[in-house]
Amino acid sequence: MQPCCESDGIGTARLDLSRDCPVAAGYFTESGSRLPQSRACGGSAIYLAGTSIPPTPCSGVLNFLAHLYLAEATDESLIGNFLGDFVKGTPESLRGRYPEAVIRGIRKHRAIDAFTDSHPTFRKAKALLEPHRRRLAGIVVDVFYDYFLSSQWPGGKAKRLEFIRECHETLSKPEPWLPENFRAVIPRMITENWLGSYASLEGLALTFRRVSTRAPVAVGVLGAEQDLIGNEKAFGELYSEFFPDLCEFANNWE
Repeated sequence: MQPCCESDGIGTARLDLSRDCPVAAGYFTESGSRLPQSRACGGSAIYLAGTSIPPTPCSGVLNFLAHLYLAEATDESLIGNFLGDFVKGTPESLRGRYPEAVIRGIRKHRAIDAFTDSHPTFRKAKALLEPHRRRLAGIVVDVFYDYFLSSQWPGGKAKRLEFIRECHETLSKPEPWLPENFRAVIPRMITENWLGSYASLEGLALTFRRVSTRAPVAVGVLGAEQDLIGNEKAFGELYSEFFPDLCEFANNWE
C-alpha cells in the first residue's frame, strides 16, 4: 500500500487523498476539495495489531477533544464532529448515508481543521518544534493544544471528566449508519482513555508513542512532548491567542 503522506512543498506532511487513507475526510473542505495545508497524517492505513478490524485514523489520537468541545449541544453534532476523521467525500455524497445533523457536524469538523491550518499561530507553533518534527506539525500542535484545553477547562477537572463521560456514552450508541472503523475504535478509545490522556505530560508521551508505531513516517512524533516541555510558555501563549479565535469561528460558523 502506498503511504498516504507526502510533502506539501513547505515541509509539512499532507495527505494524498487518492490513496487509501482512513482519515481522508478530515482533509477536505466542505465542497470536497483538498485543504491547502492538510493535517499531518501518520502514514498508510493501519490495521489494529493482530486483528482484521478495518483501519482507524492513521495518527491514532489527534485533537478529538477540541472537536468534541466545539460541537453543538446535540448528540448528532457530537458524533458528526468526531466522525469527521472517519469518513470522506463531499456533503452531497454523504446524504442518504448519514442524518443531516451528523453531516453538518462533519462539515464543521472540516471547517475547524481548515481554520486551524490557516491561523497565523500554526506556523509560529510549527517553528518551535524540532526540525525533524515540523512536517508532522499538524499532529503535534493539535495534541499540544488539547493539552492546554484540558488544563484550562471551564469549570475545572470535574467538569472535564463529566464531559468525557458524556462523550463516551454518546459515541457508544449503536447507530446502524455508523461506519465499521468508527464502531471498532470507540471501545479502544474508551479503554485507553484517549480523551483524558491529553491532560498530563505523561499522557502526551503515551499518545505520541502510540502514534509513532502506526507507520514509519510517524516515528518523528516520538518524544514530541519534550518540545512542549522546553517551550511550554511559548506554546501556551500561542494557544491563548489561537483558541478564542477558534471558539468565535466555531460559534459563528454558519
